Amino acid sequence: MPFSTDTENSFEKDIFFAINILRNNPRGFIPHVQRVHQKNLCKGSKSMGNIIDKLKNMTKVSTVKFDDEAIRAVRSNNEAICGKAEDAPEEGGNQAKLAEITGREPAGGEASCFNYTGDSAEEFVALLLYKDFDKYEALEQKPEPLEGEKNIESPLLNSRMISFGVSNKAHSKCLNSIQIVYIFSLVNKLNDAEGSAAAGNGNGDGHAMM
Repeated sequence: MPFSTDTENSFEKDIFFAINILRNNPRGFIPHVQRVHQKNLCKGSKSMGNIIDKLKNMTKVSTVKFDDEAIRAVRSNNEAICGKAEDAPEEGGNQAKLAEITGREPAGGEASCFNYTGDSAEEFVALLLYKDFDKYEALEQKPEPLEGEKNIESPLLNSRMISFGVSNKAHSKCLNSIQIVYIFSLVNKLNDAEGSAAAGNGNGDGHAMM
């Protein structure tokens, strides 16, 4: 279980569990992906087929943890975003804040979501999958995976993702602001479906899901 200091509200904790459910049982997450499409929460997206194909065919990947520095970064960035009270806040800023805190360029990714009106963490994570796959498909030149790296279409599925931080705050102009930063292992630490792992070093500040 996450420590009480890792989250500031129940939705942040629910997102933690939803991400790990996705990574541990990708095929079982398909109904959430379909529901997002049925509710038209991903207007204009054509990624449902690609997401479902990926979830059907991929093996589970390792459980991820909360990271202290990532949590600090998203909370600080989100406080600044909400403090500005803009009608249309700019996405991003989480990786930059993490670099400011750690003094090094982070390996990983980030996500920003505003005005989420639902109450399901699984639905929210499925919505993030759509955003990630849409961005990946829009790339003219797809990145090459590193040796042993799998599922590069989304940080949520990426085999190198080992920890993250999330901040969910009320926003005066757009209901809420949800900020996430993902941390990737610098040396691959990959668990296969049987739970075996390749050699590698991660960030020691993470808190495991029990």
